[in-house]
Amino acid sequence: MADIEAATLSVVRYLSSLEAVEDVKYAPRSPCTLQAIQQWESTNKPFKLPEDFKSFLMLSNGFLIHWNTALNGENIPLGLMHINPLRKIKQLAPSQLIGFLSTKVEGDDTFEQKEDVFAFDIDSCCRAGRVAFLYRGIRFENPQVWFQCLGCKWCFVADNFTNYFRLLLVHLGLPHWWYSFSDSGLDPVSRQWMQYFAPERLKVNMGNTKAKGNKKAAQTDYKAYDAKKQELTSIPRAIVKINLKSVDRYARQLNASMKRNSRKGAKAKRDSSQGLNE
Repeated sequence: MADIEAATLSVVRYLSSLEAVEDVKYAPRSPCTLQAIQQWESTNKPFKLPEDFKSFLMLSNGFLIHWNTALNGENIPLGLMHINPLRKIKQLAPSQLIGFLSTKVEGDDTFEQKEDVFAFDIDSCCRAGRVAFLYRGIRFENPQVWFQCLGCKWCFVADNFTNYFRLLLVHLGLPHWWYSFSDSGLDPVSRQWMQYFAPERLKVNMGNTKAKGNKKAAQTDYKAYDAKKQELTSIPRAIVKINLKSVDRYARQLNASMKRNSRKGAKAKRDSSQGLNE
């Protein structure tokens, strides 16, 4: 866990160094007690939390970094990195998993079709879908991390919590970054944000998408959701739609502002050179 702490501080320093980033907020949280973890496992028996997540909780009971971007003198909320505290790690209802069809994970011959699936929400602040620990069959420990997009499809993200947490950090909590692992991929606006703030990670994601063809995406029969089951789905679709429109507008403003600043800088440099020549 020491490398995770170092990586977290590195991300905070990196964000703070960017001119387009404002108000980076990160406050270490109090650790979780071993007794609280044991109580959770007793309440949710037979499910066991993964060992790396237990170690994380005993350093920090939950996690939150959020930051804004500066546009025309206004601070706009953009990045959010969040992990639920222990009390909010709650099991998803069967209606939220209905229609899930297991997809064989590359290199994992134990992943069987039509086996039972259980999931626990690990990021209640995610408006792009759901992020969950996924338990398969009768294996009630060492869950993987999967993401359910707004289209109700599930996709594999990471084999364990440590790998997921590293992905969370390298994507800087940018909007909809989980879709890099889905069959639909990033939308144009989210890709634009990533191109500006995390271009190297975007190249990796695009390369993985082309190479693997998104074989890890799980399939869900969306028609299986009737009206009542849709009511049980807690994803704020209307809010997401509004936010995407705002992000698109701000992205355009950011690009225009960067171009203006670039032209001003070039002009100032030319004027300075002419002054020296005279």
